[in-house]
Amino acid sequence: MAELAEFNSKSRGIWLIGSILSSITGSKLPSNHQVLARFFDLHLNENLSTQDIASATTHELLQFWAKARIPTRQDYNIIMKLKNMHGKWKALALTVLTVTINE
Repeated sequence: MAELAEFNSKSRGIWLIGSILSSITGSKLPSNHQVLARFFDLHLNENLSTQDIASATTHELLQFWAKARIPTRQDYNIIMKLKNMHGKWKALALTVLTVTINE
């Protein structure tokens, strides 16, 4: 029974993100949603630090932006923004969890 509950929680995906992405694909530029879904895929499937995951995700994003010939910021600025997005998601998830427990 525990295996069934574990399977159901994994199949629902990440809160507010949904299913994770093994790669960023498509002809349009990736949205923040797609970027975080890819970030969480690397977070769950690889044993890397947040810095390394943000760096790998940034490398994938830079490929899209290069194809579109969009000027980009320095890598460390993109990594910092991605880590901030992840931090905001964590804070929001913690707030929802705290409100749910208190009710």
